Amino acid sequence: MMFSHSRLKTYENCARKFAFQYIEKPDIERRDSVEAFMGTAAHNALEHLYQMVMMERVPKWEEIRDFYDDFWVKNWNDNILIVNKSLTGDDYRNVGRRCLQDYFVAHFPFSEGRVLGLEERIVVDLDGSGEYKLQGFIDRLQLADDGVTEIHDYKTSKRLPSQDEINRERQLALYQIGIEERWPDTTSVRLIWHYMRSNRKLISMRTRESLDDLRKETINLIDQIGYATERHDFAPHESMLCDWCEFYELCPAKRHQVSTSVLSKEQFDADDGVRLVDEFIAAKQRADDAKARQDEARERIVEFAQQQDLTRIYGHGWSINVTRRKELSVPPSKSPERLNLEAIVKASGKWDDVSDLSRFKLPKALQTDLFDTHTRERIASLLTESERITVSTKKSVREFDEEPDVGG
Repeated sequence: MMFSHSRLKTYENCARKFAFQYIEKPDIERRDSVEAFMGTAAHNALEHLYQMVMMERVPKWEEIRDFYDDFWVKNWNDNILIVNKSLTGDDYRNVGRRCLQDYFVAHFPFSEGRVLGLEERIVVDLDGSGEYKLQGFIDRLQLADDGVTEIHDYKTSKRLPSQDEINRERQLALYQIGIEERWPDTTSVRLIWHYMRSNRKLISMRTRESLDDLRKETINLIDQIGYATERHDFAPHESMLCDWCEFYELCPAKRHQVSTSVLSKEQFDADDGVRLVDEFIAAKQRADDAKARQDEARERIVEFAQQQDLTRIYGHGWSINVTRRKELSVPPSKSPERLNLEAIVKASGKWDDVSDLSRFKLPKALQTDLFDTHTRERIASLLTESERITVSTKKSVREFDEEPDVGG
């Protein structure tokens, strides 16, 4: 299987959708979302714009606007999915047009650098053997005036990512690997995302180490997909993306919801799945109620034992033992206090004696002369005292005892 960033992303978002889309390929009517349609229209308009630039023409805004509108009218159809029912196709059309106009104004007269390719197909050989290969299409490949090769990508999504997210983004970095494989004399690459709704340009430049790590991570992900494919292990992952999924009605996480949504109340109540869920929830609620009553009874028993100075309390058929222990606890692992404690013990030369710093070994060592007085005081200041209460039960049946009524 030839992979792509979109295939990898689909698997990461939902393995079940990956199986539907790339392996099982069920015969269903496919629907583009309006967001995807708007993105395609904007991409095509920008490709048209830069084709003019490559022919030494300075585009006019009216040309780009008309190209975009013409594409929209010719390709729009009623099967395009609009999840937000308060909006119309024209609303999205206007958003896309505004994105293009902002971009046009920001970059006119499009004289920065030299365009090397549009929708440039790139193949990435991750391991050098051809076993792990990906392909993709670069929106615009350009040689900047400073000699840096630039990989441009257009985004019409609403969300603007942080710089940290951009520095970890995979797609264009994979394209960089492919560019450097194709042209080994490439000395520097700049990755540029145009977030058109925000009218923002985000830039990232990757180190050789980060690209090597990306190769390994991507190979591992492909292996993970291969392993899942062998076992046909594609669990659905429910998220806000489900509303845009064309496989919604087939998905094992949504199919029962879809099938029961058309039932009458009587049919819904009689559905086997509905009845099983109701039965389970009722049983869980009873168990939760019983657990709450048990916790409350435990607190009252502990309080009674303390007030009466008892360690064992007897009932019908059972007795309950209550023990209290004072303990010294060491600070949590990797906390500043824990690191300080470890440094003190190591400096004392006694690390091998208490190297696990357990709540048993270290407090016991403080009762001996293992440490000098000053070190002992410093260690003790980093330990916290707490009370450990244990409540346990034991059968204790006498002749006149009866089992307690635990029913409810």
